[in-house]
Amino acid sequence: MKNKTLLIIFVVALTILVLSVAGYFMNRKSVPSKTGVSPAGQTENPVNGEKADPTPTAPANPTPTTPGLSLADGNAKRYESAKYGFSLLMPKDYWYEEADGTTWDVGPVFSVAIERPGLASEEIGRSDGTTATSKFGILMSVSVCDRSLNRGKCLVDGKIDGLTFDRQTSVTIGGHAAQKFDDRAYTVVTDKYEFTIALNPALSDSLGEADMKVMEQAFENVVKTIRFK
Repeated sequence: MKNKTLLIIFVVALTILVLSVAGYFMNRKSVPSKTGVSPAGQTENPVNGEKADPTPTAPANPTPTTPGLSLADGNAKRYESAKYGFSLLMPKDYWYEEADGTTWDVGPVFSVAIERPGLASEEIGRSDGTTATSKFGILMSVSVCDRSLNRGKCLVDGKIDGLTFDRQTSVTIGGHAAQKFDDRAYTVVTDKYEFTIALNPALSDSLGEADMKVMEQAFENVVKTIRFK
């Protein structure tokens, strides 16, 4: 009799346990997920709990595409210096100012400043000693030193004279060996000339980080088009 009573108690307890576990899982299945995503990857409608087709997720950081400068595409104009043997493309709305340095005692014999709309105009010096206001702000410049002249070099021990940089790497510009200094300047040495291609260093003093990224990209777009004879 005692054994029979224990058996009945055991069966009842086991039945209650099975029903409790089954009820627990049934309740979980009927409650929508807090995140709204089912185990199969489908989203659930927060109103009626019905499953919907999964929505493709866009990349978190899509790679930006920058159209290149091209005369054929009509988005660029060409600048060329036949005397010093180089050319480049710039957007059609850009401007440029040349400076003949052959009368200077030291430094470059020639330079051209590339100006970009949206940048504040600034005062620039002319070769005759006068000054003028640039049409736009200066984005970059290309300076030329004549290696045959004893009037100071653009490069000193392989570095740009008067400027310091953290990194120097070997690159190619227009099929010609070059040196890149940080993300702000390049140098090219030919048989006769030394070319310094530089982002205007004054921009970092007047622009925020985001705007500087835009200027660096604009600078690189022009650098990619430079060719030497």
